[in-house]
Amino acid sequence: MPMLDVYIPDGALQPDAEAALLKRITEILVRNEGFDPADPVTRSVSWLWLHRPAGVYVGGEPADAPRPTHRRRRQAGPCARA
Repeated sequence: MPMLDVYIPDGALQPDAEAALLKRITEILVRNEGFDPADPVTRSVSWLWLHRPAGVYVGGEPADAPRPTHRRRRQAGPCARA
C-alpha cells in the first residue's frame, strides 16, 4: 500500500492549490509503485497523511517562510501486486 506523509504549515498554500498538489503527489506515488492511479481499488489503498506543523525551524531558528515537505514510507512486509 503506497503511503505518504506531507508536511504543510498553515497558510503555505492556497486551499485549491494544496488540494491539487496532494492529488498530484498521490498519483505520482501510485504510478511510481507500478500501479494505475485511475484504478479505484489502487486509490482506496493509497494513503496520504497531511500534517500541520506548529513551527518549522532551520538551523535551530524559526524559518523565515513556510516550507512544505514530504516523506514517503513503505508498508512493512510483502505486498502482492494485482
